[in-house]
Amino acid sequence: MHTRQELEMLIRAWPDENGISSDPDTFNDWVDKERKHFVRFVRQTLGFDRLKALSEKQRRLLDKSLEELLQRKSLYDMTEEEILGEYEMITVYVAPIELEIAWKVFVENKTKH
Repeated sequence: MHTRQELEMLIRAWPDENGISSDPDTFNDWVDKERKHFVRFVRQTLGFDRLKALSEKQRRLLDKSLEELLQRKSLYDMTEEEILGEYEMITVYVAPIELEIAWKVFVENKTKH
């Protein structure tokens, strides 16, 4: 929780309609803290095993998907189910690992012949 003084400083530092902040350090520090909190929330929700099992392609797609979710919705309104839904969408429907393995085998077999 932020103190009253921290909140007042953040409000003063908030970028104007042109995206210019009167105190970029304060604003950027707040953005960094929020992003770290989001990363902890994602790690806690998905767990080490799920994250470790991701392929590089799945990781990139999930990162992009979660970034878009964070742009659409406040971190404090986000649910674990939404994080799990993004994970499932990527790992089951968009880029299942079985498809990546099958493609790799196909390419390897094609180059042998």
